[in-house]
Amino acid sequence: MFTLNEALAAGWTPDALRHAVNRGRLVRLRPGVFGTHQIRPDNHFDQQRQELQIAALAAALANPSAAVSHASAAAIHELSMWHHPELPCVTVPPHFVGDVERAHLHRAQLPPSHLIDFAGVPVTDVARTIIDIGREDGPLSAVVAADSALHRGLVQLTTLWAHVRDCRGWPGIRAARRAIEFADERSESPLESASRFKLDGLVPAPQLQMSIYDLNGNFAGRADFLWPEFGVIGEADGLEKYDNDLDRTSLRKEKLRQELFEQLGLVVVRWGSLDLAAIDRLVERLNKAYVRGAQQTGPRKWVALQQPPGFPPFSGVNRAG
Repeated sequence: MFTLNEALAAGWTPDALRHAVNRGRLVRLRPGVFGTHQIRPDNHFDQQRQELQIAALAAALANPSAAVSHASAAAIHELSMWHHPELPCVTVPPHFVGDVERAHLHRAQLPPSHLIDFAGVPVTDVARTIIDIGREDGPLSAVVAADSALHRGLVQLTTLWAHVRDCRGWPGIRAARRAIEFADERSESPLESASRFKLDGLVPAPQLQMSIYDLNGNFAGRADFLWPEFGVIGEADGLEKYDNDLDRTSLRKEKLRQELFEQLGLVVVRWGSLDLAAIDRLVERLNKAYVRGAQQTGPRKWVALQQPPGFPPFSGVNRAG
């Protein structure tokens, strides 16, 4: 990706640029900004992310005062997102005059410590990106992004809180602060993060990413959510994501895992993103599961351990008692 001035300085002429665009060798991304053709990912979600990245970088490249920010910066950092905007987001200093066409324009301070250089284009760093998402879209979207960043080790809580102090008094900063207080590095998907946030205060607090074993130490699987006092497991996937051969293999594994949980006397509740739009119904399903789980009689057949992701499960070790 390059500007018209950069092309002219490199020896291109306006006619040569027009010819290259007409022949399909180059793409005019916006007035004064050109790029080469990109290989489109097969996955629709990845295509959306790529389009947002390119549009945002082109907008910032065409406007030297602008930095890629908000959801567009999240796309560049490859953070999980709950919403995917149609327009790229860029931020300019408060004194900026004018507009940036085909972009969602934000005005805010851009301290150098909040920016990184990405292929010659300023982009808000991970911590500032999470804060901006919270300020604009609210704590739910920011929790999804923050959980993703913490889980992958892309940001530290100390950096997030330092940036919050830098932005004190800004519009929406309370929502960003709430998201950071709620963020948890153990969440492994946007749906898990959103579920945790939307269920907060409506059901008892669950334990996250617990490894479940039988009493002989045989590993049954990891649970997204576990309410050990009721013997209830929550799985935030809802089986709605399995639509090809590879996913159907994953579906079979998920069903086997659920069968193992149920053989141990655990009650399993699954849900997807559509269920979060009717949160009262999901809460009702969970409450009914708590009752069923509490009615289980006899000695407990399972044990739950908190283990870091990737920790190899033990096997054949008697954990009874």
